[in-house]
Amino acid sequence: MPSQQIFSFAKDLNSMRWLGTRNLGLLKWINDSTFLVFNSNNAPFLNDFVNVITVDKFNNLWIGTDNGLLKYDGTNFTLIEQTINHSIVDVKIDTFNNKWIASYYSSDDWGLAIYNENGVYGINLPTNVNNESYIDKKICSIPELSQSV
Repeated sequence: MPSQQIFSFAKDLNSMRWLGTRNLGLLKWINDSTFLVFNSNNAPFLNDFVNVITVDKFNNLWIGTDNGLLKYDGTNFTLIEQTINHSIVDVKIDTFNNKWIASYYSSDDWGLAIYNENGVYGINLPTNVNNESYIDKKICSIPELSQSV
């Protein structure tokens, strides 16, 4: 295996296995001795730290990195521009195909956001009278979403 630092694992709808690493980017596991590597050398990754991989109902991969969210449709990678400078640590997909994004380190005000075809919408967390957040905007994970969402 080309990396000892595996941070995420996903199996797509075709039973292909994908590994997210802390040093090599995204690995497509072909067999026990063959891996395809996708990272900043051959795809629009801004760094090679993959925190999470999520598969949607269309078999797209959603790849959360230490510097943004990428979509992989099996052929092309797309960097979601509005997520640059966010460490994406979790992505869940609801029944409406909205991507719920958890960000641990961010340069903006959101730690939780929703992404869909209309863009990325940060969720404003509650604040007190001094406009200080009651909740730390460093979201580490999102629970599984109910089918009724």
